[in-house]
Amino acid sequence: MNSTRRFIAPLVMVVLVLAYLLPIGCMGLLSILPVKAISGGFSLSFSFEIFRSLLFERGFTRFLYNSTVISVLSVFLTLALSVPAAYASVRWKARKAFIGFVAASRCIPQFTLMISLYLAYLRVGLQDTHLGLIFVYTFLNIPLAFLLMRRYFELFDPDVEEAALCDGSSRAYAFFTIVLPLMKKGLLVAAVVCFVMSWNELPFALILTDFRAVTATKSLLYLLYSSRGVAVEQLEDIQFLGAAAILQLIPTVLLVGIIQRLFTRLFS
Repeated sequence: MNSTRRFIAPLVMVVLVLAYLLPIGCMGLLSILPVKAISGGFSLSFSFEIFRSLLFERGFTRFLYNSTVISVLSVFLTLALSVPAAYASVRWKARKAFIGFVAASRCIPQFTLMISLYLAYLRVGLQDTHLGLIFVYTFLNIPLAFLLMRRYFELFDPDVEEAALCDGSSRAYAFFTIVLPLMKKGLLVAAVVCFVMSWNELPFALILTDFRAVTATKSLLYLLYSSRGVAVEQLEDIQFLGAAAILQLIPTVLLVGIIQRLFTRLFS
């Protein structure tokens, strides 16, 4: 019985991994194979011309730039607000009701906020701006970053900080010079998670942007609509869609690989 379980568990894991990676592999092949091979012919050649054309001729670089700027700045703003809040909630023992409220705020359906937020952004001039999306993504990521950093502060030995306070350091000085340097792993985990959430976010980017602040995720919809129902002779549009999806996926894959071990240590 035990031997059967040892065989089935890895088999199920392999099947799940293949089921997840198969669409990604198909997109990758779609973007580098010639049209002849995709339409049923045989060819061993491949080319990265689609990627070059997508980045430098179709302007996909601009969408990647928008996503990068918005995601990075929203991460900095999220950490600046959530890290001190998480620290204070641990040191001064915030009530469980408050922690539950913060956690529940992340579960608010996004579409319930979009109409009022869109109208408000039109009034104040933040619609279709980088700053508008930065504020939205910060609001979405604060609860997640707060809960992650709170866990790290709970594991931190308060005696280290108390020793600095006994030596005459102020609470703020001890926080910035002693506590935060020891929270590097926690900050990295929170930053990467918030970046990935912002990078992959679609609903708000779909409603709140038109031309100037369009993200890479939203731009995939343009390519998707342009490639639906195309003939075999127009398979190049589908290849552009596959190449764009791969480029949009690369940062997520790299960052998730970086924090995998850090997440394991945090919750072990």
